[in-house]
Amino acid sequence: MGISSIVMIVREYVSRIYDLVEKKKFNHIVILELLEILNQLDVPINPDKKDKETIRRLKKEFKVVNGTVDKFIILLYSSLLEYCFLSKEEAKKEYISNLVDLNFNHLFLSHFRVLGDIVLYSIKAFYPDINQLLGFYSKTVLKGSIWNKNEDEQKLNLLWFSQVLMSVYNTNREFWNIYENVVGLYREALKRGKLEVLLTWNFSINHVFMNVAQTQEEFGKICSDLDKPLSEFLADKGMQILQLKPVEREISNNSPIRVGFVYDRIVFNSPFKVLYSLLKGLIEVSDGKCEYFVYDIETMEKSLSDNNCIKMITDLGIRYFSCQKALQNDELVRGHLYNRVKKCLIMRERIIKDDIDILVMCNSNFLFTFLYSTRAAPKQIYWSHGNFVWDVIGIDKRITHCGVKDTPFEFTNFIYPPVVELFYNPPVDMNKVAQERGKYPKDVFILGTIGRLIKTDSDEYLETVAEIMKKCPNTIFIAAGTGDQKTIREKVEKLEISDRFYMPGFVDPHIYGHIIDLWLDTFPLGHGESVWEYRFKKKGVVQLISYDVLEKYLCDILKDKDIYNFFKDIYKQCEIEEIKSAIRNSPFVAFDKEEYCYKVVKLLTDIEYFRNEVDKDYIIFSGHLNILYKKGIKHVLNCILGCKI
Repeated sequence: MGISSIVMIVREYVSRIYDLVEKKKFNHIVILELLEILNQLDVPINPDKKDKETIRRLKKEFKVVNGTVDKFIILLYSSLLEYCFLSKEEAKKEYISNLVDLNFNHLFLSHFRVLGDIVLYSIKAFYPDINQLLGFYSKTVLKGSIWNKNEDEQKLNLLWFSQVLMSVYNTNREFWNIYENVVGLYREALKRGKLEVLLTWNFSINHVFMNVAQTQEEFGKICSDLDKPLSEFLADKGMQILQLKPVEREISNNSPIRVGFVYDRIVFNSPFKVLYSLLKGLIEVSDGKCEYFVYDIETMEKSLSDNNCIKMITDLGIRYFSCQKALQNDELVRGHLYNRVKKCLIMRERIIKDDIDILVMCNSNFLFTFLYSTRAAPKQIYWSHGNFVWDVIGIDKRITHCGVKDTPFEFTNFIYPPVVELFYNPPVDMNKVAQERGKYPKDVFILGTIGRLIKTDSDEYLETVAEIMKKCPNTIFIAAGTGDQKTIREKVEKLEISDRFYMPGFVDPHIYGHIIDLWLDTFPLGHGESVWEYRFKKKGVVQLISYDVLEKYLCDILKDKDIYNFFKDIYKQCEIEEIKSAIRNSPFVAFDKEEYCYKVVKLLTDIEYFRNEVDKDYIIFSGHLNILYKKGIKHVLNCILGCKI
């Protein structure tokens, strides 16, 4: 399309905007269509008197008008006109710098819901390249002038970062480019002792960077920069400011012992499945000697908790408390601007009131850090779901159900009995499986994974996958899950496997668990519960793991007589070292990229060998876990929680 044609089209849309301005109306179709062709306009159109006057008038109105929705519409109109007639760069800068001071709750939660879509689309239209936007954001929004704003605006400037910009650009690794700028601002808030701002920013920064982090080293850096300093502040000045005293009593000698689990939200995701399975098992073996509570942070910045999941918890006979719902109405109506200090205090006071003896919590949420650091219970346990380097004041013990790696800390591993028929391998309609399978080429072998795409976005992993696929041309790869597809697509194009690499987005894992023939687990950051969901469908998973991690696991489990006898019967070996050697030689275990590639290719080039090994691996997987399950829950009570049963 020629420049004259583009100018003519833009002029037509501008005239319609002028009509909307005069009538004080809004038409999202006009805006979306104009945004679509905006980047085809290389240079501004020569403005006439009406153009300049309208822009001046709108900018003046923006300063005096009240109401977020009205301010946003005026800002959008003036920025679009300035983009068309004066300066593209100035229009983009003015739009973003003013936008981040607006309360986005009113845009995304108002009755005029389409505004939320317009916000997301307009940011991407003005800044299709994330680095352009991040560069401008760090040079303007994340500068000293932020301290001249009121507290709500300070909170909003970083909430836009986590709640809106991340929705536009997904879990893009490019966010790391402004990490130091963001952390620098956080440190300044710490120096100024702005606790409410600190808690808000702690969530925002954690939410973005924990979602784009891939290694324990990155997890550790985030903790050192965000959570440790906050923990030290809370344990010292925070306790003084809020006039708090740490819980100093001992665990009660009276039965039952009260155990509280604090979760960031109760929704149907992998952490919930683990929690529910664990609680169900604990109740079955504790014989009334323990009483269980679930404390729901209900992190509304992510989503509110799911009532059906809450009912599943309470139906087990477990007491449930949501500190989000306990906030007063005047806080709830403030949406994302609610008072986080109040929320922390409400949760802490309830835990203390309930006389909780043992408090079990996770990581990377300001409320977890608050509870640990101010000592809310006699015994506080950190439960890792994959982060083995998180460390704040007030952690008494560390436990995990995952394979521990790259950590200076001592963890106690435990096994929980998963509710397989409910979570991991529920019945599915095989007609739906066949229908979904029909979207992909026939007569090919399907490799793949299901989960957050940030785990797939690893150069060394994708290079290994590409090498496998080039050696096995009758394969395709399905990377199912949410996240930034653009960077992965660019990488697989360079690796020349793009035409055989599919990213369907969010899928039903139980449908796709029957479609994917072999799971190639990601590295350096592997998948969690989604691997279990797949394996319980009697499927094979190839994993790259640390030799030391496997060695420690085998040393631990082979101490158990029943486990030892199980493996002795499987491998027809009596010596522990021979059993360990046989497990290390499994075609589904690799210790480096070369071995990973070699073992996968070997599986794919002999289908009979592949099927036999998958069947054998499932017998080993399910058999030794069944033994561990029977003992695992009592192990949680006896060794981890310290209860005598």
